[in-house]
Amino acid sequence: MLQLELAFPLARCFAATHDDPAHPEWPPSPSRVFSALVAAAHCRLGGIDGDSVAALQTLETLPSPMIFCPEADVSPSPKRYVPVNDIDSFFDKRKSSHPARPLHAERYFPAAFMLGEPIVRYVWSEDVNDAELRQLDKLAASMTHVGTSHSMVVGRFSRAEPTSTPDWIPDESQPERFLRVTRAGRLDELDRTHAQGGSMLRRPLPQAEHLQGYSARHPTLPEVRPASHRWLAWRLRGASWGIDTPEPLARSVRRALLALLGNNAPVAAHGHDHTCSHLAFLPISDVGHPHATGHVIGFAIALPGGLAPEDDSALMAALAMLHSVILPDRQVARLEPVLVSARLPKALHPSTWCAGRTGATTWSTVTPVILDRTPKRKTPEAIASAITQSLVNAGYPAPVEVTVRHTSDFQGAPRALDVPSPYPRYHARVRFAQALCGPVIAGRGRHFGIGLFRPLPQEN
Repeated sequence: MLQLELAFPLARCFAATHDDPAHPEWPPSPSRVFSALVAAAHCRLGGIDGDSVAALQTLETLPSPMIFCPEADVSPSPKRYVPVNDIDSFFDKRKSSHPARPLHAERYFPAAFMLGEPIVRYVWSEDVNDAELRQLDKLAASMTHVGTSHSMVVGRFSRAEPTSTPDWIPDESQPERFLRVTRAGRLDELDRTHAQGGSMLRRPLPQAEHLQGYSARHPTLPEVRPASHRWLAWRLRGASWGIDTPEPLARSVRRALLALLGNNAPVAAHGHDHTCSHLAFLPISDVGHPHATGHVIGFAIALPGGLAPEDDSALMAALAMLHSVILPDRQVARLEPVLVSARLPKALHPSTWCAGRTGATTWSTVTPVILDRTPKRKTPEAIASAITQSLVNAGYPAPVEVTVRHTSDFQGAPRALDVPSPYPRYHARVRFAQALCGPVIAGRGRHFGIGLFRPLPQEN
């Protein structure tokens, strides 16, 4: 396996995350490290040569690497005010400067302070040839910093097999954070950006890199039933609905998605074939804390596993264009993709609803379960049995314990009877014999946000 080892002599890395200039990025993203290698290639005596270009073009196409790194203090940077040092910004600031801080601009200087051995290793599952390895090692030896010039590094490429568990691994199903990684063409893109101008030019959005989900690899994971759905979430702006009416909201998002898909909508989206798994449209509400309001603040779409590649591509292309939705009260709400960051509300974090990689055994409803089959005698035992059957029908194992309730365990969630439906519905707390990853949705309305479970706080 190909390995890049970076030692930080000062045990600090000055770099900001892709979405928050005040929050330090840790570990440094693979794309940031690639940019440092490109800078080192251009700064060498004689400039970049053909062998270096070939080695970097091979490196940019490798799969996302595993990352070995120490823990770090990633406290956000305080806001600072620095003098404006370019002419255009100087005159812009002069028009609207604050009397107490004339001609100063807000700046952040985020830094991750390493709490262990200050060495970061990137390990790729694929290798390069010997000539490319020699060129990459020369470039790593020429590197001076990663991030800002304060983050001095000493780098070395080699071939090595991991002797310990990686701290961060690529994970698309339930990522805990996102890091930038390169695609083919990133070297040419960096060269074009450099050739277009100096510091006066605003950098264009990169096209040859993407956000890769990463998750922490836990050393001793219990046996966990994997997730049956992929969780994609958006923040909902401009809506004032509560979670007591999830179905009309869910149907509005479904209509917007079907309009983008057109006549070639996959079966998983329109749901007209009961033999196939369908998408679930799930409103996300502010519940589960003392000041919870129960308002819908986001939206999630759970994609079932086993989609055909052409259906998956069509759905992802349409979801990328899903920017707004017309709600039943004619409000136009904006949808913004959720990216995991330090400032993300807990209700929008995927692990709040999917329990992360470790899973959870105890789950409780946020919206009540509408029973697939109503028992003739509505005793607690019969209702518990019907809830068990609804979970089994949805593809989950039978729980070992079911507690039927009329109110949710989560503050801000609606009572069972507050959710309009012509069928009986009940809140429930269930415990499974094996930990499982979410989302957990069951009952007649599971494709429209009714019957949505959430792991209890003590397990999340």
